[in-house]
Order: sequence, then C-alpha cells, then structure tokens
Amino acid sequence: MTTKQEISDTACLLAMLMTPGVGVVTLNRLVLALHQAGIPLHAVASSPESVLGKGLPAGLEWAVQPLSSCESATLDRASLLYQRVLDTGGQWVLYGDEEYPEILSQCMGYYAPPMFSVYGDLELLKQPGVSIVGARDASEHGVALAKELARWSAENGRCVISGGAQGIDLCAHQAALESDGTTALFIPEGCLSFSGPKWLRDYIDGGKAVVISQSIPDTPWTTSAALTRNKTIAALGELVCTIDPGVSSGSRQTAEHALRFEKRSLIYAYDKLNSAYHDLMREGAYPAISESGQWDDAYVEHHWRNRQHDKQEQTELF
Repeated sequence: MTTKQEISDTACLLAMLMTPGVGVVTLNRLVLALHQAGIPLHAVASSPESVLGKGLPAGLEWAVQPLSSCESATLDRASLLYQRVLDTGGQWVLYGDEEYPEILSQCMGYYAPPMFSVYGDLELLKQPGVSIVGARDASEHGVALAKELARWSAENGRCVISGGAQGIDLCAHQAALESDGTTALFIPEGCLSFSGPKWLRDYIDGGKAVVISQSIPDTPWTTSAALTRNKTIAALGELVCTIDPGVSSGSRQTAEHALRFEKRSLIYAYDKLNSAYHDLMREGAYPAISESGQWDDAYVEHHWRNRQHDKQEQTELF
C-alpha cells in the first residue's frame, strides 16, 4: 500500500476525481481553498471525518465530506495511474496551476476540468486557438472547408483545437500540421487508452502537437466523456467552427456550448435542411463561408477580428 507521505497532491486529486459523489465544482473549490489555506491535499485526503472536523480551518467545514469519502484503495490506484502517465512521457496540469489554460477558467469557472494528463507541449495552448469540429461522415465540401480553416489557422499562428475522431477532427489536425501549424487534440478517453494515428507521434515529439485528456487515464471511450470533452473544446477556441453538424450530434452540442460562452461561431452544412445548420444560425452562429459560396480568407479573418464583438454587445445590454 502506498503511504500518504508518498502520494502527491496530483495523485490525491485524481483519487478524488475517481470517488463517486465528488463533483468537478467541489474539487475545484477544494483545490483553491486548500491552496489559499496553505494545506497540501495529500495531508488531508482520505482522513476520517472526526480528524478533519477538528483540523480544518474555519470556513472549510464543507470540505470534510468530500475529503473523508476518498478511500485508501482509490488513493493506491490513483497513485499507480499518476506514475504510469509520467513513465510514458506524460505530465499533469491541475486547475489553478500556472500552466492551466486561463481561457478555460474564465469561460467555465469551477465547472472547468480539475486536471489534465498531457502528452506534448502544453505551451501550444497559450497560442490563440481556433476550434474546428464536425461530422465523422462529413461531405466532400465540408472536408475541403476544414482543410482551408486549418491552413488559415496555421498560417496566422493559431493553434487548431479539436477532438480525435475520424472525419473533420483528424482532417483539421492533419491539414494544420501539414501547413507547419500546431494542434491540440482533446480525447474523451483516458490517455493510457488512446491509440492515435501513427503520423501524430512525430508531431508530438517535434513540439507541434499536444494530446490532452480530462478523463481517468485508463478509462475507455464513452459517449458521456465525449460530450463532456466537447464543452472544453468549445471553451478553448477563440473562434469555433462547426462543419456538417447532425441534428443530434456532438458537434452541434459543441457549437451550442460555444454560443453560450459567447464565442464567435461559424457554421457550415452542405445539407442545410437535414442538419443543425438553421437551428444554430437562429441561436447566433454565422455562416462559415461568404455569400459567394467560396472560401475567402478575408471573410474568416473578419470574423476572427470581430470575435470579441458578441461579448461586447451582450455586455451593453445590461
């Protein structure tokens, strides 16, 4: 059994993330509260309620239940997973860390992912980002548009952010990298369960791509994890582009999250009638191509330069 002295704060946070009934908001509040109080998480995680009730400073009574609910067996498993990520070349980033993307904290607050496992250079997320998402079975026109958006992003020093699915996601990553750009690939499974395309490895090693997971490292792909991850992709992009979204699809959900975050959102669908195109337009999205129906760098650049305008208009209403 791993002793408490041997367990890092990161492994303790992972254990609490694995503990049923302990939510994301509670974890993020806890991390910041303990940091402000100067208390390391490993010193109090899994302690009995009677000890915590006497030992925690006033104002932290709410933390007794989540801290005491973390079992020692969960701490042991979390410690092993934490080390496996490090041993396979990964790193950890926690909510509140200097390396944690500030844009996530701003958009999502306490609902932001409490931690990430990361393979590659996390500094890439400090570049301005363009989220490009869409259908697995995208139209030929949609694929061409994704490539243009990725090229435009790369040529202007903007990191492409997307998932890891076949179709628009991987197409956008590959097009950006082939244009000497950078990409951040957010996966819904654990990083130890991910097997990406072979070509991605060289770009990770070359500092051009980063793979990031907010899931428990050994968990498989699940629909619920993918839907949760979509919110992160929406929050990270300063411009969010959605291509060929189905009426009930993850890419539609990503676009809706982006609109709720007041992001400038571009939408394209080859089949406008049998997609979420008109619904998203009514919710505030803009067409991804100009009225000419052709790709236009200047048109997309206009939306990039006006990406803060939606937030300013919203603020002026109040």
